[in-house]
Formats: sequence, C-alpha cells, structure tokens
Amino acid sequence: FFYHYLSHHPYSKIFIGKTLTINSGISIDDTWVVTGYISWILSSQTPWILEKIYRRPSMDIASIADRQEKKNAIMEQIHHETITCVAWVTAWILDILSSYGEKYGISKRQETFGACQLILIGGWPAWDYKEKINALFDHYQCPRPHIANSYNASEWSYAIQMDHIDDPSYHDMRLMTHNDIYYEFITKNDRIHASTLHDIQDKNRYHRDHT
Repeated sequence: FFYHYLSHHPYSKIFIGKTLTINSGISIDDTWVVTGYISWILSSQTPWILEKIYRRPSMDIASIADRQEKKNAIMEQIHHETITCVAWVTAWILDILSSYGEKYGISKRQETFGACQLILIGGWPAWDYKEKINALFDHYQCPRPHIANSYNASEWSYAIQMDHIDDPSYHDMRLMTHNDIYYEFITKNDRIHASTLHDIQDKNRYHRDHT
C-alpha cells in the first residue's frame, strides 16, 4: 500500500512518525474461542518489527473490548508520539481525533497530529467522511492529510483508492493483485456472467461486490 501512496505523493514524510491503527477489539468466550472484527485480525497480522517501530497502539491495547478504556489507553500511549498516518475504523478515527484535542488541548493536538500525512479508512467509503475529517484538522489548525480507502477481506486488502495527485475529484482504484486474491467482475448490464482480470475492458463500469 505505501508503495502506491508514495508513487502518488513521492515527497511525503509518512515514515518520520508512527502509524496509528484503530481497530475494534476481541472477545473470548468460556471455551477460549477468540472472536474479533476483521480490522483486529488485519492488525494482528502485522510483522512484530513493524509493530515495534512504526505502529501504535500495541496489540494489548488494540485488543481491549471496552471502548472507553481502549480510547483512554490509546490517547495515553500516543501522547509523546508523532502520528503521520491514521488507519482503519472511521468512527474510531473521528472519536480519537476529536477526544485527543479536547483532553490535551490544541497545542498538543498539533504536536501529535500536525505532521499527519494520510488517513486510511477501511470497510466504508472514505469520501463519506472526508468533510468531517478535514473539519477536525482545520479546527486544530493542522494541515489536511490525504485520505485513502482500503477494501479489506480476511485474506488482506484487495484494493485501495485514494486522492489523485493531479485531480482530487478522481478516485481511481488499484487492485492488490499480489495478495493471492482471486478477482471476478460483473457489469451493471450483466450480473450473471463474470469476467476475470484478463477479460475486463477499459472504461467498463464494474460493481464492487465482495464476500
């Protein structure tokens, strides 16, 4: 994903700080079966070296089920960090960005999130929340970050979509074909016969259906 992002924004400073991945928690039943949302599953698969160097919060905090307890723990852990990327669940992103400024003030909000380069949203169209995200960054007098959408499955991300470097209104989608995911495509006029990657035609409109 970051290769695609940097190809659009080659002068980004996204690696000078940490990536804040905000996911839903997990639950463990009486038989010790662990149940987690897909955002938690994806976060748990991050290589340990990347988790230690680049990602916050730690997985013990990311696994907390209680929302308020998790939010307080996240804000405490990132208090002395520089966050350059925020990722995953939209409701959590908005909540953390708003609550952090209310708790620590504008100056600390600028110190922690002032260098944020990218908001990466998974599981819901990012464009529905772009106005709210920009309003929060404007309120705390921070530069607006780029906003991207990640389309996720249990196997990992299968497509990404972001602001175009030349035309912000143009949102092209890039399929992550190297993630061992099989793609089929159906058109608006023919929802019975599917096309493979080799068969799709340029400028045809295909539906984004996934299971």
